[in-house]
Formats: sequence, structure tokens, C-alpha cells
Amino acid sequence: MKTDLDKIVPLTLLGEFLLKKMKENEMSIRQFGRYLGLERDTISRILETSVQPDLSVLIRISKALKMDLLLLVGLSRPEDIDAIARHYPLAQNDADNLRSLQNVSADVINTIVNLASNRE
Repeated sequence: MKTDLDKIVPLTLLGEFLLKKMKENEMSIRQFGRYLGLERDTISRILETSVQPDLSVLIRISKALKMDLLLLVGLSRPEDIDAIARHYPLAQNDADNLRSLQNVSADVINTIVNLASNRE
């Protein structure tokens, strides 16, 4: 059965990732927003536009999903990975891995995201 989520075509890797999480948890945009502590409109913008969420939004997502913040930054702002890695030397390997993802298919990205989620 098709849902409203099936009509969404994300324009960013972060949008793809969040849409996947919503489908896995069978949540609507509104429910997912409540779960993350974000407005429905914020989730919709992340899913349906190429607008990059600010760091405070990524921090909320990171905490709610118990995910590494650097991974979310890499999915939404690949150009900022180096700056963050300079401040957190232990994140340099993750930054190198995320940088190489820019030309990888969505299936591979989803696999890496799942592995990173399980690390914690």
C-alpha cells in the first residue's frame, strides 16, 4: 500500500536517510517530527528541498536517533566535514570515509549509516 511517504523524493543524502528511518519506524512526518523534537515543517524542508539544516537541528536528530553527529553533518553538509574533523582529531577517519561517499549509491550509503548507528 502506498503512503504519503512514497510520494517524497528527497534531494539530499540526509533526506534519504531520514525518509528511510521514517519508513522503518512506520512514522508520518508529523510523528517523526515529534519524536525528534522538531516541527513538521522542518522535517518536510529537510526531506523535500536541498535546504541544509543548521547544526542545532542536526544535534537534535543525532541525540534522538543516537547517531554520530559527524555522520549527519556528512550527509547534509559534506563540505563541512574537514572543518569539524580538524577540531575533533578522532573523527578524521570518519571524515575521510564520509568524503568518499559523495559518488556512492544510496544502498551503500544506507549500509554504512546502519553500521555507524550500531557502533554506539
